[in-house]
Amino acid sequence: MKGKIVHAVITVSDREGVESEEIPFRTTRSSPGYEAYWPTYRIVAQGEIAPVLGPTPLGYRVKAFKGNFTIVEMECGFENDAAVNVLALKNALSRKALEIAKAWDAAAGYEEYTFYCVSDYEGYDGFLSQNGLMISQLIKDETADLAPEEIKETLASSLRYDNEDLTVIEWDGALLLDKDGNFDDNITLLELANIQLLALRTLDNNLSQEIARFKRFGDIKTSNIFRLSSFLKSVVNVRTKSLFELDSIDDAIKLYGDWYSAKVYSIAARKLYHVKWRDAVEKKLNLLENMFEMVSHRQVELYNLILEFSIVALIVFEIALLLAGVA
Repeated sequence: MKGKIVHAVITVSDREGVESEEIPFRTTRSSPGYEAYWPTYRIVAQGEIAPVLGPTPLGYRVKAFKGNFTIVEMECGFENDAAVNVLALKNALSRKALEIAKAWDAAAGYEEYTFYCVSDYEGYDGFLSQNGLMISQLIKDETADLAPEEIKETLASSLRYDNEDLTVIEWDGALLLDKDGNFDDNITLLELANIQLLALRTLDNNLSQEIARFKRFGDIKTSNIFRLSSFLKSVVNVRTKSLFELDSIDDAIKLYGDWYSAKVYSIAARKLYHVKWRDAVEKKLNLLENMFEMVSHRQVELYNLILEFSIVALIVFEIALLLAGVA
């Protein structure tokens, strides 16, 4: 198999990079026409570095997306019939991409995704039957001799646009087969799916940390009303901020329907378990809502106790005044 590897590290960075114009993501294949919903990005750095395996230098570029999401792409040609050798090259690209991401002051959390792009092949059917095992090994990041059932299942997560192209999508990587070498559309589309995955994972982690902090609050039955008020304010702030973040994640890209790009994105979202991560986030948001309701109920009880005590104290005070007047 001969082609090129594009390895992407998806992370978050506040660094600006060089000034460059916004590049709208416009797919050349079937896609919805509402361009207002298509994201844009900027190329903020690019260049070449020394080879890591073999004589071919490595190309790289850094993309900046909305929300401080940054993608470092490493690119290198490959020609090998053994998955173990191609995966070794992929791992070398990963190390270099992570080094560049670190130099960009990237956050600790990140995603990685690998694209195996092939344009030099005789025919779709022959290429697939000859290289099915290797394709499955590469996009699964697996060197084991996979069973025929596993290969069949892997290749089933694929999509074709014409008679001689193919996109096979897995959770760790994708094969892009195109005689014309039009790979950028699907690369950017799958990178956007990984951006949403990273955003969901980050939000889930942040919510877990906040919930752990709230659990250290202590027994609400022994807390005074001022401490309860502070707790409720914190819960409202965290939940409101998280809901806005979740809405921003959903609005990052909207691809629905039977468009080719929507179908690619749908497969990617399924393989990256977007729904499960979103469910995990929503469960934590519901937990925060339940915590708010319980503490709010306790706060109301305390207010009622204070009110009752105040009424009793006022009655006692009035009786005392009456007795003092009689005396």
